[in-house]
Amino acid sequence: MLGTMLWQNFADAVQAPLSMATHNRSILIRVQFPREALVLSGIYQSLFNFLVRLVLFFPILLVFNIQIGAGLAWFPLGILALILLGTTLGILLTPVGLLFKDIETGTTLFLGFWMLLTPVVYAPIKDGLGAAISRWNPVTPLLQTSRDWLIGNTPSTLGLFYLICALNMIVLFVGWILYRISMPHVIARIGS
Repeated sequence: MLGTMLWQNFADAVQAPLSMATHNRSILIRVQFPREALVLSGIYQSLFNFLVRLVLFFPILLVFNIQIGAGLAWFPLGILALILLGTTLGILLTPVGLLFKDIETGTTLFLGFWMLLTPVVYAPIKDGLGAAISRWNPVTPLLQTSRDWLIGNTPSTLGLFYLICALNMIVLFVGWILYRISMPHVIARIGS
């Protein structure tokens, strides 16, 4: 259940920028405001949704007598990493998604398939094709490390966690620039 909750947090963050821009399409066309406000609104919405899920999840920990580990202090870092990775992907999809409505539906379908390729509800596979897919999946180390921190296990993918976070910050910076450059052109196109 914890893996599913963490995955949903990531999926919400991927879909939030495009969803916010799509639902506010008429405002984008008519009102001049910083377009990044929609992305930040999506991040806040993802955080709020996660906090609601987390509050509902803690009684489950008590019922099943699962001890919360000392890594609980690091758990918010894992959540932030998942949200930022999802937001990065969402920012990259938003300009194209505003032009082509199928991108939003395709993203939902792709996330469902991607969840099956990520050890969300099953233990990480140690060998074979599944292990290779899991190894190259950028969400796997973030999800596993976050889960390990909450339940008190020693994170087995901590090095990859930090590597993916560092690479994500670079891609987020580039994506943010592309978003700022492309959004006026996209808005002009959808407004005409």
